[in-house]
Amino acid sequence: MRKNLICILLLILSLSGCSKVSTKEMDVYSSTIEKNASETTLTITVILNRQISSQEYEDYARSIIDHCIKNNFKSVKFSYDLSGYPSSLDATVYTTENDIKKNNICYTFRYHPADKNSSSKYTINDNSDKYLLEIIK
Repeated sequence: MRKNLICILLLILSLSGCSKVSTKEMDVYSSTIEKNASETTLTITVILNRQISSQEYEDYARSIIDHCIKNNFKSVKFSYDLSGYPSSLDATVYTTENDIKKNNICYTFRYHPADKNSSSKYTINDNSDKYLLEIIK
């Protein structure tokens, strides 16, 4: 009887651990901000916590941009109140945290104003029609 109870408890614990891993959301692993006279660039490293295909790169990039604009990543809050929203966003995207350790990049992207001379006029949260999303493998 006691062995059965222990086996059931171990099974429940192992199943709850598996479901926890599979429901992880994407999150920022690290971030830096660089400001010069003409632009402010937010550079982030993101862990997706899921496998994706190359056809999904743009969708996930747009989701990451949206998370940056809404400032709603789980573990990071950007300080937009100090210097405002950045004028461009550079991201390196990894599938898992283990991929970071192996430097196994899923893809990178850059979100910036199409007209490089007007980067100081725009921020990532406005004028999206003036922005380019460049996906780089």
